[in-house]
Amino acid sequence: VPEISPQQAEEVLSKFTGEIRQQPPMFSAVKVGGKKLYQLARQGREVERPWRQVTIHRLELLRQEREIWNLLVCCSSGTYIRTLADDIGEALGCGAYLRKLQRTRSGCFDLSQALPLEGIENQWQENLYPMEELLPELTRIDLDELEAVGVRHGNGFSRSGTAQDNFFRLFHQKKLLAIGQSGPANQVRPVIVLRSAQPEDGR
Repeated sequence: VPEISPQQAEEVLSKFTGEIRQQPPMFSAVKVGGKKLYQLARQGREVERPWRQVTIHRLELLRQEREIWNLLVCCSSGTYIRTLADDIGEALGCGAYLRKLQRTRSGCFDLSQALPLEGIENQWQENLYPMEELLPELTRIDLDELEAVGVRHGNGFSRSGTAQDNFFRLFHQKKLLAIGQSGPANQVRPVIVLRSAQPEDGR
């Protein structure tokens, strides 16, 4: 491994921020020809893998030693961090592999909210997040009584200003009923209706 200055390191890492193309590793669950790549890899076979577009929102060098770098990566779903390490090593001309990986955040949840298994096995229900706190990145639509009845039965409703193919959280009286998707002519239809959305009397 050659001497790599912090400036050189930042220059190389800058090439891997934004939208980049990745090729999944052989030991992954991506299917090629109906078979998962890791199954083929265990048979000693290597096949051509499809390229995919992913986004690296942030790539920060936290600590740099001669042979070990500590990186912070904020990325889109579907990103292979092992492949990212391999590609960075190739760009540096010395090769690299992933020594340790720790996921610190997924969506709106981060590691500070995590609990050890032994701390929840007898009181797991007390530590569940309410459904209403999920998917905060989706726009919220509050339904009137008539719309709520329709959504509970899988029916859509009209709402102006909804761009096509957007997803929404559908609420009624502060309760999450469903996840909806917008379609043509300002129509929003439920794609997932929660069981808890049904009235207690079954109506």
